Amino acid sequence: MDSHDLYVGIDVSKLKHDIAVIDDQKKLLTPCFAIRETAAGYDELFERLIKIQNRCHATHVNIGMEATGEYWKNLYHFFLNRTDWPVTVINPMQTRHFAKSQLRRAKTDSIDAVDIARYMQERQPAPTPPRTFGLQAIRDIDRQILSLVKERNANIYRLRLELGKTFPELEQKSSSLTARRVLILLQHYPTAESIRNTPAEKLYELNYDGNKKRRLPTSFLNQVKALAQNSIACKYGANAGIIVQALAQRINQINQHIIWLQKNLVTSFRQQNGKPSILATIPGIAPLTATILEAYIGDVNRFANYKKMVAYFGMNPTVHLSGKATRSRSRLEKKGHARVRGILFLNTLTMIRFKVDPIYSFYQRKVDEGKPKMVALCAAMRKLLVIIYEMLKNNEPFRLEK
Repeated sequence: MDSHDLYVGIDVSKLKHDIAVIDDQKKLLTPCFAIRETAAGYDELFERLIKIQNRCHATHVNIGMEATGEYWKNLYHFFLNRTDWPVTVINPMQTRHFAKSQLRRAKTDSIDAVDIARYMQERQPAPTPPRTFGLQAIRDIDRQILSLVKERNANIYRLRLELGKTFPELEQKSSSLTARRVLILLQHYPTAESIRNTPAEKLYELNYDGNKKRRLPTSFLNQVKALAQNSIACKYGANAGIIVQALAQRINQINQHIIWLQKNLVTSFRQQNGKPSILATIPGIAPLTATILEAYIGDVNRFANYKKMVAYFGMNPTVHLSGKATRSRSRLEKKGHARVRGILFLNTLTMIRFKVDPIYSFYQRKVDEGKPKMVALCAAMRKLLVIIYEMLKNNEPFRLEK
């Protein structure tokens, strides 16, 4: 038997991975098998692939695996460190549509592995460039921050509902329930009743994080105590404020964790690159935002030109025209990282609001041409992404004249 190329399809899951190996003729060279997500399982997979390669006299082994959650990363780096075989990480949407085009009805892990191997043989996708561990760590930190923000927002909603029963007037006085002085007050005195019955001198002893020199503002405490005197709260008694105390304490902890993670995110990037992100030189982009953007973009050299990066992050418009329709619908592709598009959207809005060039001038020109404001905004987002590409490609800071 003589075959020049082997194609390995790996269906990735949390505890095990299903493997299929085919040749140039799409013939299954061995029954599908599974390995455990352990070092012994990885060694078993490597040894079996070596035996199949030697038996078939194959010159190339092409590995393909789906990007299933975070479960593919260990196996991906195992192949990078152990072999010189090209490894391709495939978007599950691509293999799903490929299987549908084959009119596949059954779906099992072993069948999915075969579909991935056949996709590799037919489409010949390019190998996935090696991922930098440092940038992965920064993206992981950012995901954790987003998770904490989501949890904090949920707790704020619950706190608002609970305060409606224990001290509804407080929210009317405070512009934000996440303010540290509000959270510290509620951790000690969670109801209008407790504040009303506490002497003013005792309230004045409240301080930030045990620092007696940084006490809560006296004017704020006096205003809160005045509100508590005629509160319409319906929930009172010894245990009325337990939920408020728990929520205030948790929100305060989350705020501290977010600040700590944000500092570590920027510090990690500086330690890795020896300098802050050059994207921070763009007016309107903060150092934290610049670091997150650069971490998600990664090695800009993997994009042949700016159009490739624009398409990768889904910032290219697509046209939908069918049948006898006289008007086409154009909208963004919206593929790639939604996080990057969200950052671009918020920063572009900020630049337009504060008239920061060149984004504001570009946006205004599109509006003057008769473009709807949202279309002009999306075009400005794309413009900002192109500027970022050129800066990273040439490793040059932002210069307005250029």
